[in-house]
Amino acid sequence: EVSGPPSSGPFRMPVQWINRPGPDFRGAAGRVCAGAVRPGDRVRVLPSGVGTCVQDIITWGGTQVCAEAGDSITLTFTDEVDIGRGDVIAAASGAPAMADQFEARVLWMGSGEMMPGRSYLLKAHAKEMRATVTAITHRLDVWSGAQLAAKTLALNDIGVVSLSTAQPLVFEPYDVNRTLGAFILIDPVTFETVAAGMIARALRRAA
Repeated sequence: EVSGPPSSGPFRMPVQWINRPGPDFRGAAGRVCAGAVRPGDRVRVLPSGVGTCVQDIITWGGTQVCAEAGDSITLTFTDEVDIGRGDVIAAASGAPAMADQFEARVLWMGSGEMMPGRSYLLKAHAKEMRATVTAITHRLDVWSGAQLAAKTLALNDIGVVSLSTAQPLVFEPYDVNRTLGAFILIDPVTFETVAAGMIARALRRAA
């Protein structure tokens, strides 16, 4: 998984799995990647947009009154909400955006060339979806920093590309949040990781 150190800002936690040890308990488990959360805080589940309040924060040591960036926790909520792996739980005010068109910088690691129009499996935080490289804007010369015209990217090339995802992705630019802004591309046939990327901006926000 591509990620960096925890960032500051409003609360964000990608859901890694649903913790359900018995019929009477259901919690959303993950690692806080930004901000802090306390019982009673109003949060929003994305991409559904459903709002609820945090009931308990649970760790291996029991319940606690606060969790912050870097903590691995399980959250329970005051309402019955539909939450799944790959969702993002965020502060209700100032929740992250969703989009299905992105500009991103990628390091190409595939043995074959990256070519526009080809479909890949994109994995960002705990979310997986189909994605297509729609255009290569330019390739970066690692020695001079110059932007060079390119129709493909070869092994170890760094380029700026446009991506289209099959469904809206909850994200923040990599410069804002390294967890929600990082992704990898996987070849759907060989399952080889062919690129590591950083989202720069949305080209079109999701409705």
